[in-house]
Amino acid sequence: MNKKYTFSNFFILVLCFICLIPINTHAKFIEQIPIHTKALSLANNVTAYPPGILSIHYNPAGLSQLSFGKTVSFGLNSSRIERNDKFSPNNEFYLLANNQKYNSEYDPASDAKNSRNDRRIYLPFSGQPLDLPLTLSPLPIGMSYRKKNSDWTFAYGLYTPYSWGYNNDSDDAARFQGKASFQQHLIYFSPSFSYQVNKDLSLGFSCGLGQSSYGILTGLRMPSDQMARTLRTRHFNYNGSIYTWQPLLTPFEKIADLDIKMKDHFSPSFNFGLLYQALDTLTVGLTYHSPTFRKLKGKYDIEYTKDFIGLVGIIQGNSENIFEEQIEQMRNNGEDGSVILNNYDYPQNVHIGFKYQPIEQLKFLVDLHWTNWSVIDQQKIEFDNEVQIIKLYNILEHYQNANNFPNNSILIQKNFSDTIDWGLGVEYQVREYLALRLGYERRSSGIDDNYFDLYSFPETNLIGAGFEMKLKNQVTFELGIGFLFCNDYEIPAEIDKTNSSNSTLINQNSLLVSTGSQNLNSNKTSLTSPYPGLNYELDLTAYFFSFNITMPYEKFTDDVKDIGKSLAKYMPF
Repeated sequence: MNKKYTFSNFFILVLCFICLIPINTHAKFIEQIPIHTKALSLANNVTAYPPGILSIHYNPAGLSQLSFGKTVSFGLNSSRIERNDKFSPNNEFYLLANNQKYNSEYDPASDAKNSRNDRRIYLPFSGQPLDLPLTLSPLPIGMSYRKKNSDWTFAYGLYTPYSWGYNNDSDDAARFQGKASFQQHLIYFSPSFSYQVNKDLSLGFSCGLGQSSYGILTGLRMPSDQMARTLRTRHFNYNGSIYTWQPLLTPFEKIADLDIKMKDHFSPSFNFGLLYQALDTLTVGLTYHSPTFRKLKGKYDIEYTKDFIGLVGIIQGNSENIFEEQIEQMRNNGEDGSVILNNYDYPQNVHIGFKYQPIEQLKFLVDLHWTNWSVIDQQKIEFDNEVQIIKLYNILEHYQNANNFPNNSILIQKNFSDTIDWGLGVEYQVREYLALRLGYERRSSGIDDNYFDLYSFPETNLIGAGFEMKLKNQVTFELGIGFLFCNDYEIPAEIDKTNSSNSTLINQNSLLVSTGSQNLNSNKTSLTSPYPGLNYELDLTAYFFSFNITMPYEKFTDDVKDIGKSLAKYMPF
């Protein structure tokens, strides 16, 4: 095969791939940053240039590039996320009750914003989340073995391919849809291998068992005409109830807190990789990641606010309609039980990458990543029993047909679309022992504006930089930093007037419909869209830091022994 290849030919090939990338996508979950230092510094453009032992994840065929013998690798990753959600009122919107208009001046989220600076992470197998100003993870950890002159390489790694979480202050604007949240996946068992077919082609496979965790803590409220009417009527009929009652309580206030924590200790997946040196200067990489199959189970707890309990006490024995009859039945301080999240697997994805090396010291990298997000049509949270507050929401939204809708689940429409991400990277070998790295990745997503919520992320940009330094005794040290940001993102709340024949109980008096996202700021549903009439703006930035050290296993064990001997000198026994 003739492997002569010019830079112009390669440049045309890259342009052809980039021109095929759709640019009309809007949002995405954060995934695989940071996992490994090399991948971060090259902004994930490593499918054709996989990172050592963590080739397990990026391209298992890359394990064939490891040296003979036993090798160990240790990493440390840190991240800080700054997400600002801002709400501003559309002054045309209001709720109406007994000729009283409740407009934006009553809404505590109006003209408000929040800054999500604290990270919320799940401590594996502990059952509890932890809030920190930044994360510091002693992962990944890996080990490989290749017998001298063998075509087979075996490896094992411990790492987190997906991790995201945050915690807000109790009075932040986002408290009505996620005061705190976390979503995390830890691979704890990952037997992997690669086979060198010939000098140009290697194949690899890895399987992973992982623990997935998911949790939300959020305030619940019911901004609707019916809630406004109930509160105003009961205020006028207030006759010295023993319950604490605030006459100024409005339909925009919180009525309960919902806390959900779920996990799955057995979430399987597998990866397949191919690495092919097509030409002397061109290497092609291909990786397939299977879906990560999850069945998340856990517990939920609903705690009513003091003011809402007061309203329940006032209504007792004096309800005027089916909505108040349901409030009257909610006589406990809250509810709890078991919960399951279905149809929420991490989707399959395919990565293709190219490494072009015109001279020995210089590498150009191009990656395309396709993710099958369209398999997630909706998110369904199922409770073990009928939940009274969900029944109240269902009555609010389907007044005439309340019994036709389930009262033991929350159904959130997602309608994701498949995504294609692309990126470019470069590495320059300054000296035999030092290489500099730089990368960019455009991270698109499949969440449409009509389904955006505060758990979603807009289209983002990742910039990475770093270096690799080869030290004595085959020790390699890598350092990487990353900066993630999004362009200005807005979802306006347009106001439409409707007529009584089309209006639901939510807007039966004011006859106003707030359009926007049905999962954020429309008033077509009050459970999943708690910000009707509020325009939304998002500003998102994140910072990542990572370093990794790789060395022969024998070197590692010798260092551990030396450290042990040094510490023993200071022991009192």
